Amino acid sequence: MKKTTLLRKLLERDEILVYPLAYDCLIAKIIEKTGFEATGTTGFGMEATMLGKPDIGVLTLTEVVTRVKHMANTVKIPLIVDAESGYGNAINVIRTVQELEQAGAAGLFIQDQVFPGRCASMAGKEVVPMKEMIGKIKAAIDSRDDPDFMVIARTDAEVISIEEAVRRANAYLKAGADAVKPMPHTFEEYKFYAKSVKGPLFTYQVGTPREIVQEKGKSLEEITFRDLEELGYKAVSIPTVALFAATKAVMDLMEELKDKGTFKHYQERVNPPTREEFWQLMGRDEFNRLERKYLPLKK
Repeated sequence: MKKTTLLRKLLERDEILVYPLAYDCLIAKIIEKTGFEATGTTGFGMEATMLGKPDIGVLTLTEVVTRVKHMANTVKIPLIVDAESGYGNAINVIRTVQELEQAGAAGLFIQDQVFPGRCASMAGKEVVPMKEMIGKIKAAIDSRDDPDFMVIARTDAEVISIEEAVRRANAYLKAGADAVKPMPHTFEEYKFYAKSVKGPLFTYQVGTPREIVQEKGKSLEEITFRDLEELGYKAVSIPTVALFAATKAVMDLMEELKDKGTFKHYQERVNPPTREEFWQLMGRDEFNRLERKYLPLKK
């Protein structure tokens, strides 16, 4: 089954699709090996790891396409791409869709921020007129070769008002978007979008909103993505947890190397994968099999 078709099948279920985001092939492999059924790219993570910059929209389409191609070839699960603002106007969106579809993505989302966009949590966001974004959505839909390739419209119009974000989300669905992705910041907003948007809803989760804890009387650790499923969301991405976890692990290791001149204690505390375990993750045995098949003189 094509990855585009598989993604749509996953979204037809009653169960919410939880897909952690990756910034390179290694993280995508780990996500797949853990058992998640889809993954996606994080612009936040790719700007950090490729350019060493904050999420301020300076990645180019060419840079993203190159990494997406490698990631999509690495895993068998569908890959949903953060395509920022489409890297320009509606004409740029046409090329963006064509390039990412050819690279192996199963779908993408574009946002209605002014280009270049920035992280949803960063101050200074601006949005384009709704009609401009509708033009981008229609261009994206008309330019895809595979009708199963998903076009998801993200709106950041909560910077105007949550009512404006709902108005836009419904307009983007009417324009043909396969799903919409508003940017809620509290549990009340999650509920408001779920009640007000008339179509498939994607969302994100970077942590547990404090309102959920207060309303449900649960500890932070007890909150699950089923809370969002109960509201009717079809999919939830987890953008930055892998990036932050990896960053913290490497920072701790470097500090120990610098301060103690050894990583013995770090290894005992963290128990990182062995070299053999890492090779298994990378699929070494399959490469060995191919060598024996096609390189008979290889010892």
